[in-house]
Amino acid sequence: MTAAKLGAPLWVGMILGIVACSSSQTGRLESYLGPELRTIVAISDKPLRLGAERLSTGLLVVNDTTGPNSAPPLSAPRRALLENVLRQQLERSLPIRVVVVIPSSQTLGTLGPARLRELGRSFAIVHMVFAVLSSQDTEESTHLGQSYMMTQMPGVSFVNRALMEIALLDVRGG
Repeated sequence: MTAAKLGAPLWVGMILGIVACSSSQTGRLESYLGPELRTIVAISDKPLRLGAERLSTGLLVVNDTTGPNSAPPLSAPRRALLENVLRQQLERSLPIRVVVVIPSSQTLGTLGPARLRELGRSFAIVHMVFAVLSSQDTEESTHLGQSYMMTQMPGVSFVNRALMEIALLDVRGG
């Protein structure tokens, strides 16, 4: 597996994926990894193959609430459930093994390339799956009642648009 180097001395091994419930939600991954993330076109010239040996990684899930109209942060039990499900999905889909889930208490303060490298050193990991969950609440006008009835009432519905961006990072940097 090859890696493309970002302007900051943080290596990105590959972008694993983006999962979205709506295309109108703006991504937040760039705010953590820097604007150089936009310039990466091809990050690996060889596909990863499932084999006997899996890449040992850490997992860090950030619940970003800094965007406009952000939804409130996840509760601790919901966050733990999300981390567990994500870990299982990643290990099932990719040749990786999550050896440590980095607790959210470790992400207080500014979380940028330097802090991610520091977390890698403190948890003795070389690779990290970095997931940013962001969501946005919006109000949309609607009509309540059956469409064929004259008694439809105007109303408001609240819509939550969620986005999860995932990157596999080589946090050795330097």
